[in-house]
Amino acid sequence: MPNAAIRTFSLTLGFALLATGLAGLVPELLAAPPAALPPGLLVPVGHGILLGLMPVNIVGDGLHLALGLWGVRSWLSTRLALFYARTMAVLGGALAIMGLLPGPDTLFGVVPLYGNNVWIHAAIFATAGFFGFFTPNLRPVPTRR
Repeated sequence: MPNAAIRTFSLTLGFALLATGLAGLVPELLAAPPAALPPGLLVPVGHGILLGLMPVNIVGDGLHLALGLWGVRSWLSTRLALFYARTMAVLGGALAIMGLLPGPDTLFGVVPLYGNNVWIHAAIFATAGFFGFFTPNLRPVPTRR
């Protein structure tokens, strides 16, 4: 059932990203960030450490919400879910690498990518890469008329 697997992955990652984006908007779930802003972070609105694990800000929360909605929407079609998984693999890999480099580790001042975000993006890269590129025999499910 590769078609069901890729669609389930899309739905699961979509809900996880939606939950992350919504949680980042709840001030009670954010631990105080370090006293000084990280070098290069230009958008301090909503900046904090979500659940004590990952740095977030308002722009990152918006991106998580948008990517989450896209994932939930992609669940409706195998072709969309495959495209979503492949895009998330590329995006996750790029964000993980950027999080390791000074300068791009804040997406050039807009979104914090450093800290535990590196590992989270690497995990997204690995799982989305598996479902997007290595799921065998993936063909769209024929529709009945």
